[in-house]
Amino acid sequence: MATIGRVPEFEATKEDFDSYLERFERWLAANEIKDGKKADVFLSVLGPTEYGLVKGLIEPMKAVELNYAELTETLSRYFKPKPILIAECFRFDQRHQSPGETVADYILALKRLASTREFARFVDDALRDKFVCGLTGEAYHRRPLSEKDLTFKKACDIALGLELAHRDTIELSGHAERQKGVHKVSDARGEKSSQKSHFFQSRPQGYTRTKQPTSQRFKPSCYRCGGDNHHHSECRFQNEKCHNCGKVGHLQRVCKASKRTARAQKVSDAAQEEEGTTETVVELFTVYTAQQLKDDIYLNMELAGKPVKMQLDTGASVSLVPERLYKEKLKECPLQPASICLSSYTGDTIPVLGQIQVPVRYGRSGHYRLSLLKEKNQPC
Repeated sequence: MATIGRVPEFEATKEDFDSYLERFERWLAANEIKDGKKADVFLSVLGPTEYGLVKGLIEPMKAVELNYAELTETLSRYFKPKPILIAECFRFDQRHQSPGETVADYILALKRLASTREFARFVDDALRDKFVCGLTGEAYHRRPLSEKDLTFKKACDIALGLELAHRDTIELSGHAERQKGVHKVSDARGEKSSQKSHFFQSRPQGYTRTKQPTSQRFKPSCYRCGGDNHHHSECRFQNEKCHNCGKVGHLQRVCKASKRTARAQKVSDAAQEEEGTTETVVELFTVYTAQQLKDDIYLNMELAGKPVKMQLDTGASVSLVPERLYKEKLKECPLQPASICLSSYTGDTIPVLGQIQVPVRYGRSGHYRLSLLKEKNQPC
């Protein structure tokens, strides 16, 4: 009589015993193997190492003297001893969603931990409570807590839906911003982008950002000093001599003859004429540093295997991290020469120390290029 399917040899290094036993017993049922033959069939599918293990566990008896139930029980006790209940309870209660861990992975982890506990009929309630409390993010707490007669399955469906909506929102908003041409590369003609450059920015403690109030942000700046609270004809520096070009009428910080700005603009022009140019000038209307906007979106990510809280600005043209974060968590990533120059809306150059290739994990993994931004109050 031909058999249905095939069961490979059991090898403890490739599969846990419980999973193998489930598949093996389904195979026995499908092929209508009688009880008297089950022990012989089972011993024949054990690998050499596992067969030797059985012989050692039952000595001085012989393997052929045990029936199928006794053989499987012997291996079950060896490969999966009964856990200590209080220790399993502690592991379950301490399990929270990890940075970068998806909702689906978190659900699977909780179910595995719950399988070792003796919850009996309370397993659904225990999973529901731990799942909701262990999720990361206020939105993932608010919605389930507002539901009446919440079950574990319903809580999972809500959290999975919120996660999917969050991802789609980021993707759609980024696409819309790109369609509107949010980003503009500066050229030698001095063309200024009227849009703000968006980028990922980490926000370590103590790193501050400067941002103009909305009422002042769009006022024309004085070309003599860069200020935005007066007209150039009223500027007190109109008779000041520039220490860069030697001309009278403006300060060095807004000098258009700055060697560094001129060199960056020249390279930017060449990028439009010749492929292979690596340096690009990107204008930032606002320089982000940290601790202000309350409506920003934050993501818990992993950079080089370390948890980092990042600020998301959609439609990013460049991704920046501060020097302090690099020194604290990313020093193992080699620092390479920067391929971009950043300038503010006044024309001031924003120092970039270099760039790094970093393995990033947020749901899925990848390698991304991050530019290293010089922090304030530190020498260049």
